[in-house]
Amino acid sequence: EEEKTELVAEGKRVEEKVVTEPYASDVSEGKSNPVYTAHTYHTKVPHPAIMRYILHYTEPGDIVFDGFAGPGMTGVAAQACGNPSDDQRARIEVDWKEHFEGKPKWGRRHAICGDLSPYVSMISYNYNTPVNAQRLKKEVDRIFKELKEECSWLYETRTEEGREALINYVVWSDVCLCPNCGHEYVYWKAAIDYEHKCLNDSFLCPNCKGQLSKKGMTKSYETRYDSKLGCSVKSVKSEPVIVVCTSKDGKRIEKAPSQFDFELLKKIEETSCDYFYPTNELPHGFNLDQPRRSHEILRYYQFYTKRNLIALSTLYDKILKSEMPNKIKFIFTGMINRSTKMNRVHVNNYFYGGGGWNAGHLKGTLYIPNAPVETSILEQIEDKLKGYLRAIPMLPTDYDNGLYVASAESTIVDNKTIDYIFVDPPFGANIMYSELNSLPESWLRVLTNNETEAIENEGQNKSQSFYLEEMVKCFSEFYRILKPNKWMTVEFSNTSAAVWNTIQHAITSAGFVIANVAAIDKKKGGMRS
Repeated sequence: EEEKTELVAEGKRVEEKVVTEPYASDVSEGKSNPVYTAHTYHTKVPHPAIMRYILHYTEPGDIVFDGFAGPGMTGVAAQACGNPSDDQRARIEVDWKEHFEGKPKWGRRHAICGDLSPYVSMISYNYNTPVNAQRLKKEVDRIFKELKEECSWLYETRTEEGREALINYVVWSDVCLCPNCGHEYVYWKAAIDYEHKCLNDSFLCPNCKGQLSKKGMTKSYETRYDSKLGCSVKSVKSEPVIVVCTSKDGKRIEKAPSQFDFELLKKIEETSCDYFYPTNELPHGFNLDQPRRSHEILRYYQFYTKRNLIALSTLYDKILKSEMPNKIKFIFTGMINRSTKMNRVHVNNYFYGGGGWNAGHLKGTLYIPNAPVETSILEQIEDKLKGYLRAIPMLPTDYDNGLYVASAESTIVDNKTIDYIFVDPPFGANIMYSELNSLPESWLRVLTNNETEAIENEGQNKSQSFYLEEMVKCFSEFYRILKPNKWMTVEFSNTSAAVWNTIQHAITSAGFVIANVAAIDKKKGGMRS
């Protein structure tokens, strides 16, 4: 309140802003800005889109709240209103002139951001707290140098001419059993069609020439002794089919696996991993049962090849012992999904786009494809560091926003103290946040307490009525903390009319009145109220 009084005296805000009309203009913001791309997450509203709402509904010095904060874009947007990039300022002022015949009132707003997930709150912390870019780069470079010295042997290969090279990524393939003759075959080798540039859904057994189909494949399994667990572990049999590497002269090469590659894999399998990696079992759930059904993945470490697991655990140990562990965990967790067997090949991109086989993981699922791509840990670190460094100039420069880990139905905020609320809540069975987040959280060694997570999930015995009850509790809490006659924006990211009706019912049951519905185009559909 003292800051607000000073801003009023300086003519930078009115004493109490009264908004009589909602922000009724559709918003279009892409996902290519450095802040958005610095770290992946299931759902994320580009912060320049949120800035428009904050500028419309608030004055400099006001407090913005987000109880489903996710990676903290509302906090970034609140502070960016006081320090926008030249591009953000120009684009928003053009919109303002068109819709409001004036300019927005620039100036920093404060934000309180909370989320149920410890993992996503860690991302939000890194987005919403300052970091010394020079110090970060120096520390990551030091760790990367040590990691290369210790782990580069894991990614060594040889070109067809026998020259030394480092692996960028490897395409693997499930090994399957022919139901006709009982012989094993490599799915990729049987299904890939270079002439027609596709992976065929139907193909012939290489041994008996019997008709096979992808849908009816029977996987071959193998059992290996796991010294870490002290027991035998069953897994789907697989083998490498394509190696993409870079030679010492910088030439990128695609080749078939050689004897050198197979001998290296054998050596890796015989190598123990001396650092921490997550061995805890996957609980049951909608997403968590997907890898269990498709590939017998029962523990979190089984999402990784042995090679990537050794490199990841070595890297994580170095991060924990570093001078900036919390900041560098931002880079580490940004690599987690791309380091798994969830990565898939992109056949069309390879044949028609020229971008290679490596397509990345499929969002919103924990599914393991039949032809996964193993992406080098060494290759990812530099890319993630560069992405973070590009984002840092656009992030907050002081510890201004309030951040907490808790359910949206029980905030830490006093009655009638919030000037504006912007939220992007979960929508029914759209995304199972806690299940998807459990993969990086297994490394952080703290899992979301999802008892009150407001979703529909048959595996967690959460029905539509449960979802409604939880959303009413959350919106009732928002109604409690919001000042009278102030506004809330709810970003809706689901095409289901039933879910939208449930959200509307929860909003009105809490005491709110829905004033407007319009579109946020983040190159994907969305609604706000």
